[in-house]
Amino acid sequence: MLVQAQLCWIAIKPFDARAPGQLLKRGCSQKEGDSVSSSFEEFIQREADYLAWVTRHPDGFVLNTERKPRAAYMLLHTATCTTVTQYKRDAREDAFTGHGYIKICSTDLNSLLAWMARYGAPSFSGLCRKCQPDVSSIVDHVADQEAFLDAEVCKWLADPLNLQQQLTEVPREPPSFYYAQTKVFKRNPVVVAAVLLRARGFCEQCQAFAPFLRATNNEPYLEVHHKVRLVDGGIDHPDNALALCPNCHRETHFG
Repeated sequence: MLVQAQLCWIAIKPFDARAPGQLLKRGCSQKEGDSVSSSFEEFIQREADYLAWVTRHPDGFVLNTERKPRAAYMLLHTATCTTVTQYKRDAREDAFTGHGYIKICSTDLNSLLAWMARYGAPSFSGLCRKCQPDVSSIVDHVADQEAFLDAEVCKWLADPLNLQQQLTEVPREPPSFYYAQTKVFKRNPVVVAAVLLRARGFCEQCQAFAPFLRATNNEPYLEVHHKVRLVDGGIDHPDNALALCPNCHRETHFG
């Protein structure tokens, strides 16, 4: 079982599916009215240009993928990582940007996510274990976005008259969409099962019986909540968990 811990939201323009193999040397996308823009540079059989870029941008990032990009292989490196900057013995002269591989470079992680979204990749397939790129800026960005949304909702709740006027300007069309870079924790199903068995169908906060039965196994539906969040260093153990009804679970997070 996987639990989502952090998200980074970025707005991108729709991708033209009629030309899935088209790659540009340089790219930029920005949706009108959005504050997030993206810029990147692609290196395809441009070895000297690529090595010059990583030299000029030691604080940048390098996305390593295949000539025909696949969502399953989108590996992130830092621009100083020797894995993608120093040739191994007997390496081909086009080892980095040829021989089936390409590099997409940017100083902005959101730009790389926007590029990857064209190929159905919502997140990096992995982070290089050698250089361990820092993606904390993505986490900070989503926290800011969630705080902004919450503040805006509170503002409109406090001004119902103007809210009614604003509703007349809401377009009747699908909203713009976002892709996310997601950090997940590998939850232990044994812990979840143990907490649910301990609760015996009763919420461990309000003591009420579960509000409905789970469709998959007809058992009382409760949600396992960590007292100390995993993202804050909490342990995935029954001692740090409660079985809560959905109302109590939401109250714990937002009440």
